[in-house]
Amino acid sequence: MRREPTRWSMLWGDQRGQTVYDFAVGVSVFLIVIIGVLAFVPSVFGGTNASVQETDSVTANRVAGFLVEDGFASADRPNELETECIQAFFTDTMDCGFGSGNGFAPDLGVEENTGLNVTVEADMDGDPELERLCWDAGTKTLVTVEDSDCNTPYTTGPSANRNSDFTAAKRTAQLRGARVFVVVRVW
Repeated sequence: MRREPTRWSMLWGDQRGQTVYDFAVGVSVFLIVIIGVLAFVPSVFGGTNASVQETDSVTANRVAGFLVEDGFASADRPNELETECIQAFFTDTMDCGFGSGNGFAPDLGVEENTGLNVTVEADMDGDPELERLCWDAGTKTLVTVEDSDCNTPYTTGPSANRNSDFTAAKRTAQLRGARVFVVVRVW
């Protein structure tokens, strides 16, 4: 039994119209779609959180900026830090807007479980290494933490040295005539 010719077969004949190029284009489009779906699926199920590094960097910069520009800052002299406000922050008292008295995390607007270290450092001896600062209440001067007259160390939070994956933000300012750095480390 012979088939009746269709309108298409009369125009083009009985041969298939697929060439090697048609096959290559079809397979390429198929593979691109499959690869795109496989690349997209993990982000769908991974949530909307940015990576730890990105959020840590944002937190460190936000906290460092707040401390230098508002928290420790002098109201009448820009870029000058107030010793009383730094003392209030590092002794966990409720002065200078640090109102919680429950540690530094609530005052800085970060979660309690965030690894955070705030340190005030300066070059006190002329070498390239920065030293952590401390307040000597007897002479009312800045000294290094290693100094025996250290009453209030200007560092709070766990040490970031035990963590290999932390982000640091550094801001410079003046404190009692010395150029100091407020360093915030987050992990």
